[in-house]
Order: sequence, then structure tokens, then C-alpha cells
Amino acid sequence: MVRRKEKYFFKENQMKIGILTFHRAYNYGAVLQCYALQETLKNKGYDVYVIDYKQPAIESNRKIFDLKYLDRNKRHPGNIIRYLLHIPIAMMEHRRIDHFVKKYLRLTAPCHDYDIPTDFDAYIIGSDQLWNFDHTGGMDKVYWGNFKHNKDAKLYTYAVSTKCSCLEFLDDIKLKEVLKRFSFVSLREEDTREMLYDKTGQTVRVDIDPTLLANKNIWDRMINSKWSQRSFLAFYQVGRSGQHKQIVLQHASILAETMGIELIDLSDYKYSPEDFISIIRYAQCVVTTSFHGTAFGLIFQRPLLVYRLNDGNDGRCLNILSMLGLSHCIMDLDQPAKIQKINYSDVANRLKTFQSASFEYIDGIG
Repeated sequence: MVRRKEKYFFKENQMKIGILTFHRAYNYGAVLQCYALQETLKNKGYDVYVIDYKQPAIESNRKIFDLKYLDRNKRHPGNIIRYLLHIPIAMMEHRRIDHFVKKYLRLTAPCHDYDIPTDFDAYIIGSDQLWNFDHTGGMDKVYWGNFKHNKDAKLYTYAVSTKCSCLEFLDDIKLKEVLKRFSFVSLREEDTREMLYDKTGQTVRVDIDPTLLANKNIWDRMINSKWSQRSFLAFYQVGRSGQHKQIVLQHASILAETMGIELIDLSDYKYSPEDFISIIRYAQCVVTTSFHGTAFGLIFQRPLLVYRLNDGNDGRCLNILSMLGLSHCIMDLDQPAKIQKINYSDVANRLKTFQSASFEYIDGIG
């Protein structure tokens, strides 16, 4: 059952694929990678839906008003005042992301772990950090393929990301049993592939994030050209708290001042996903700690600096930059921001190799 009508035209007997991912998260990267995978599969001729799975940890983070937070901070009136003042801002943030999801994603009816739709020929779990327990509140059984489905349906992952520490937590025998549920397993990082092999002896794939796989035209049609009339540095990281993140913001601010341009901070989600893309598209430089900040900097071939926070989450950025010969764009916290030369012709050639391998995988699904 689909929530709304879409102009999708498919041949008879076309394979029907359901995507399971973080599309309900209030995060630019989450909704954009979902859209990119949906469009890539659609362009390959599949009948594609995004399964509107209400993952408990993600749903908890969607709450705007939380009485438990007020109770925990009853002795800290300053925290409560700041929290209440932020509610209207949060409502606008949510409205922008929700509008994008309703406009661009082809959704099933909302569901839970016990009523995932069973009328699919194949399920693709991915991409994003679906196997990262920090984001899913532990091991989410749906994202690990443990849900009711048609016995003839096949399960795949695509560019699923996690941290090595999450895989270390799992018993080797249990992990082998879990992987048997999938026809093929595709990860996003080389280090997690190596660990998975060490623990299970199973060889799995590494594929690029769907934002880097999708036809660039899907982003071009979202671009708001009004941003081309300003000179600015685009800065983006997920979350603003923490001393290290403040250090990166300071580096970006100094670089923008040195360049004589303004700094646009995307980290506070004041902008729509379409504006997020447009701002990166027209930025004179992108400074980020985020994987999808990095990805869109690459897509639009922007001068790019990526700071590592050394918090266990840097692997995704380091991996893609290393793959594309851009390790010199990785900055440590004690390094001032300085624009690096990037040969995007060479980057494009390298990227084509990884795209070809990932397209081959998608073509062979089912």
C-alpha cells in the first residue's frame, strides 16, 4: 500500500524492491542517500518503494517535546529554558525534512518490526549506518534481516556502514548465522569488511554510497540558483556539541575570514535538503566532519577539507577520500584550514571504477 500517488511507470512482472534505511531520521545525509538509492534502482528498471519502517531509536529522536528531559533537568532551569526556546526551531527543522520525504520518496504505509510488508521480491537494507548500534539502540533485528517476509524473497544489503567496535561486540558464530540470511552483503568501509572476514571467513563486498552512485541529474534538478549570487564557505557537521567540533568550526571561520567571504553553517538545519545541496554546489570551499558533507563536496567538485574528530566515526570519510586519492584533504584538529589542490579529473576517473562495480552488483540483484 502506497501513501500517495506517484507517476511511476513499470513493465509487467518487474521485480519489486523494498528499501529499508534511515529515511525517517532528521538528517540531511539520511534522506538524501535514501533518495539516491531509490532513484538508482528505479533507473535500473526496478519497481521501488521505501518501506516506512518506524525504527524505535530513530522514532525516539523524532520527538520534539520530551517530558523525561524536563524531569532530568528540573534542577537546571537554564537547560529547561534553552530546551523550550528551541522547540519552535526544531519544529521548522522537522517540517523541512518531512516535506522532502513526502515530495521525493515513494513510501509504503508506516510499519513496525512485526508488520514489514511481505509483497516484495527483494529487500535492500542500506545504505547508511544501519549496523551502528549507537544509532539503532543496539542490534536492530530488521536491519539485520530478521523479519517476516515471503520465503522466495531475497535479502541484500547495500553499502551498510558500521563501526568496527560494533562488530567486535558480536559473537563470531552468531554473526555467521546472521549473514546467512542475506543473498549478498555489501558494506561501505574496507576496515569493516576486513573485520567481518576475520570473524566469519565470509568475503563480502564494499560499495560506494548511493549519493556518489546516482546520476548527477537528480541533484541538478533540486539546485536553487539563488545561492550562486553569494560568496561563501559551506561548513557542515552533524551536531554542534563537543570541544572538538567547536575547534573545527573555529578553523572554518578563520578560513572564511581570510578568504573574505561569509561562512554558512549547515549544522543547525536551518535549511531544506534542497538548499543543503545548493549551498554545497555553489560554495567556494567546503569544510566538514560529515561523510555526506564530504560526498556532496565530491559530487559538485568543490575545494574540500575534511577534519577527523578521532571519535571512532571518522572511518567513513577517511575511506572514501583514500579510495579517491584525496588523503591530503584530511585535516587533524591542530591543523589550520588551508585549501588543498584537487585534480577532479583524476577523482572522476577513480570514481567511475567504483561506480561500475556497484552498478554491476545492482544489475545482478534477483
